[in-house]
Amino acid sequence: MYERMPPFNESYNRVQEPLFEPRPIISHIGRTSLMPVTARSAHALSRIYGYDSPKQMAEDLPDDADVIDVGAGASTLGVEISELRPDINWVNVDICYDDEEIVSDISASQEFPPNFSLLPADIMTLPETLGEKSFDRVFSYFMLQHIEIADKEAALIAAKNMLKIIKPGGQLSIGPTRGLSLPYAVILKPRDSVTVESPKEVEELNELAETLIEKIRLRAFAAYRQKRNNRVVIK
Repeated sequence: MYERMPPFNESYNRVQEPLFEPRPIISHIGRTSLMPVTARSAHALSRIYGYDSPKQMAEDLPDDADVIDVGAGASTLGVEISELRPDINWVNVDICYDDEEIVSDISASQEFPPNFSLLPADIMTLPETLGEKSFDRVFSYFMLQHIEIADKEAALIAAKNMLKIIKPGGQLSIGPTRGLSLPYAVILKPRDSVTVESPKEVEELNELAETLIEKIRLRAFAAYRQKRNNRVVIK
């Protein structure tokens, strides 16, 4: 059984989302039995990244941009943005897309525009899979936190890998920065992410990775609760 959040304002999410769905997912850093799906609606995520709506977020993207959402899970953000901006190329990346049942469930719930795709990939090998300096905008929500509470060194590698795939002049946006917030918080304090520019040197990349880990780290009860929910077992 999975926990459920109470329904909240439909302008921020049209469905009553569960916190997690039970899915066996295995990656380079270990195994988790739950896939997070909370706050993966387009409107909620656009607010978290500092915009009033998906439309405003779409308008802010560069022309012909290559965009990636790392650890996207059941997110609907990419689909909605891609429909609004047919000139961009949006890729949702998640290790869970190796599971055909998960992909089938996600595909059945929404129609994918031609400039949107799902890619099964592991954050630990992402630059090798997609190439360095490949994306104008990189987004990631509640992915790095899952890794950090299980393996801090792996989280640092993951942060560096996301920084490596940014094109010169591009940006990386990661959330949340306030720990475990109920979806209601999106209404009161919408922005819950940190955005950094593409690093120019290796030294800057290393420093930015450390800064990102510090910004998103779950602490105290939030870390305890998330670790319990993840049920992470390091190999």
